[in-house]
Order: sequence, then structure tokens, then C-alpha cells
Amino acid sequence: MIRYLPILKTRDAELRGVCSLAENVKQGIVPLFELTKSRSNPRAKDGQIDGPVHKRVEKIQRDYGTGVIGLDLTSIPALQNQYILTLLKNDNGFSEWVNYVNTLKNTFPDLIPVLMVSDAGIDTEDRYIEVHRHEAANLGKCMYRAPLDYGTMVFDIQNFFAPGNFPIVVLDAGYIPQNQGKIIAAKILPIIASIYGTGVTEIILAGSSYPSDPTTNNAGRDSGENILEEVRMYLECKKTYPNLIYGDYATLYPSPSDREGGRGWIPRIDFPTCPVDENDCGAIAYHRSRRDKTETSYAPAYRRAARKVKQDQRFHKLIQKIGDKNWGIQQILSTADGDYVGLSPSFWISVRINLHVTLRQLIFSDS
Repeated sequence: MIRYLPILKTRDAELRGVCSLAENVKQGIVPLFELTKSRSNPRAKDGQIDGPVHKRVEKIQRDYGTGVIGLDLTSIPALQNQYILTLLKNDNGFSEWVNYVNTLKNTFPDLIPVLMVSDAGIDTEDRYIEVHRHEAANLGKCMYRAPLDYGTMVFDIQNFFAPGNFPIVVLDAGYIPQNQGKIIAAKILPIIASIYGTGVTEIILAGSSYPSDPTTNNAGRDSGENILEEVRMYLECKKTYPNLIYGDYATLYPSPSDREGGRGWIPRIDFPTCPVDENDCGAIAYHRSRRDKTETSYAPAYRRAARKVKQDQRFHKLIQKIGDKNWGIQQILSTADGDYVGLSPSFWISVRINLHVTLRQLIFSDS
């Protein structure tokens, strides 16, 4: 049974963070990878299976492993390429997607794909059901992922799947602003009830409260934190539905652009805080340090930020909880000691992901 589902795009930052997880953490999670394009490569043929898209899957196989994983396709245009758009075409029951998934099952025997749903080019209800029922049968065990406002969710589940072969439902709340976790939970409860009413037994509730700029909620200060509202939402719903499964975006903003940084940034290092009790949501804290005009690189600023983190009592508690052998912990400590491990925002996104997923997996393994 799934206990924790982190949703991750297959960009460099996400893959670096999750592939650096300890093996026991990997065994305690089921990541849902959203397939994205690779970085531009003039020698690669963008639309072919052996081109940039498949390189991401090869990296998962090589650096993460071939255990139980979910697979989806990104819906963000900036992260798509021609091959992803081909897989998203509703031709003959998403035949390109079904064929691609089935070729991957030779490498990933426990792969759980997401069912693609669309009424594009379909003019009758009977045809809509026929197409997706055919797709579901060909995919086998799969996930049905939908946003909270998706009106045909219950209809789809009741008509696409045979009794006893229901999908894992991923109920995606998307972005959750600060202080909105409980409010959104109240809206979700009747939706969860209707899904359980179809006979589905596995429902994952996912979302992300990590903003595009984490300093915004902290008045632009160089230190601050953002409460994990996705955890608050989940804990509130779990009171009514104790078998509900937790999911999140692994501290990523749900709708990022293709850019990871820019021509200038303020070096920042994030880390999760440990909940003090079962009702504590936890938060993502940060420290940052501006680059001085006399400095020729970002290295001194990252060192100052890392030292601020190292001096933070919340970080000490994190080390006590997950251990100092953790990859993300080691990057922060090494940087604080003067070993400049990573000098880009992308690298420190990886560290944040690694720390958060490790802590969340440990929390759910203890519960």
C-alpha cells in the first residue's frame, strides 16, 4: 500500500534530489514522475523515443531504481516537447501513451501509469466511455488523477473501470495558499465521500503550498518559513477518512516555468522543520544572504546562508530526526564549512526536495 506519494517533474533539480535519497527512503515512497522534456540538445531528435524524453526515464532507471513508481505527462507547455504532445493525443484510446507505457514495463515491472482522460474528438457519451474503458484495460493497474473541480470524476470512475479493478485516485488540490489548508479541506470532504462511494479504496490527497517566491509571505525578509498547508489539509481530511493517503509536490510550486534561476538571484537555502506533535503541519524554513558587489561568485553568499542554517535550532532538530548521513544535510554542512558544493538555485532545490521527502517518509513510517 502507498503511504506517501511525492509528485515530481523529471527536471534536473527534482531528479537529483530524489535520486540522492537513501535506499530505505526510496522503499517507503511511491513517486509519481511527470515526464518533461530534457534540456536542449542539438543532436537529439526531439520527437523520437530515443531522444530527450526517454533520457529522463533512463536516468530514473539508472539513478533511482526500478521499484514501484507512477508515471504521468506534464501539462505545462514550457516543459513539453513534440514527443510529449504526441503521447497526449487522444487517438485510438491514447494508443501512443498505452504503447509507450507497455514498453517501459519491461524495465519497470511495477510501473503505475496515469490514465489519460480527454473528450477531444469524441462526440457521444458512449464513445467517450468506450475509448477510456479500452485505455484502462490496456494500461492495467493505473492512477486516475484529477483536480478538485473536475466535474466528471465520479462518472469516469464508475464507467471506465470494472468492479474490483478500480484505479488509485490522485485528488490534486494544486496550489494551496497560506492559511487555506482547513478551508480547502472542508470543500474536499464531500468529494472524497463521493469517490469512496464508487468502490475505490485508495485515494491520495495531494497539493502544494510552496510558493513561487517563498520570501513573499515573509515580507521579503532574509529568514522565514512557510507552513505546509498541504499537510494541514490532509490531517483535517484524515480525521474523517483515516485511510486517506498523503501526497504532495515535494516542496515544488505546482506550475513552474522552464527557468531555474536567472541572470541574478539571492542565494537561499531551505530546509523542513520537524513537527512537534501529530497536529503540527511543519514548515519549510529558509535563510538567504545577498551577494556583495565585491564578490566575484555566489560562493561566499551560499556559505553565509549555510552557516545561518547550521546555527538554527530547527536545523539541529532535523539532523536529530533524519541523521547527519542524509545527502541534503551533508550538502548544507559542507557548504557551511567552506566546501562550495552547489552554486545554483537548481542545486538547492534538490537539497530541499531531498530533505523534505526524507522527513515526510520517516513521519509516515512512524505513524
